[in-house]
Amino acid sequence: MSNYQGQTQVNLSTIDRQLDALVDITGQQKVIAGQMNAELVDQTQMIGNTNQKMDEANNKVEKATEKVVKAGRSSSSCISWVLIIIEIAVILFLVL
Repeated sequence: MSNYQGQTQVNLSTIDRQLDALVDITGQQKVIAGQMNAELVDQTQMIGNTNQKMDEANNKVEKATEKVVKAGRSSSSCISWVLIIIEIAVILFLVL
């Protein structure tokens, strides 16, 4: 009977040590999970900021494009002649 009790005590001690190790590992995993969550929250915020800035830039580009198109419609022939004259002047300057 004494041998059985001794073996049981050894088994319980082994199980107790293994459970302590499992508790330690679980605690470490909880800390790592918290750090990962904080990183994901930060990255989500950065993505949101980037999306907002991209939307603002896109709106500015669209407005600038509209202004260019509008300016091109109102004085397209005049601007074309001015550009042609400038191009001819630059070509003549480079050739001579």
